[in-house]
Amino acid sequence: MRIAALVACACLALVACSGDDESGTTATPQPSVQFGAITRLPGGTAVPSDTRILTSLTCADETLTLVTDRETLTAPMLCGRLLPESITSRFIDKEIVIRYDTGRLIVESTTEGTLEFPAGEPRVMERQ
Repeated sequence: MRIAALVACACLALVACSGDDESGTTATPQPSVQFGAITRLPGGTAVPSDTRILTSLTCADETLTLVTDRETLTAPMLCGRLLPESITSRFIDKEIVIRYDTGRLIVESTTEGTLEFPAGEPRVMERQ
């Protein structure tokens, strides 16, 4: 009896949260800023594309600054929230992808993992 009730609740939740629009497709929220992508193949193999090289990651005057070989991103963030240099330095001179999604600036590397920063919307300046 309990299992049937759980299955019924799960089905109702699935229908209520399906998010179909008028065209019959499900809308997927997109990050407001994204540079590069990492696709995961079956078996977990990570395939990066359009990556950047992170050259600097700092925080001063409540502003997070990421410098890559192509852009400089600045975003409002409390500097006390910056991860220790022993962690962030592992990403310097590595291929990364960057995305901003709902209050989080995310830096991902296929070799080093993922950094997430609670930050405001970044400003992007292309490097000359």
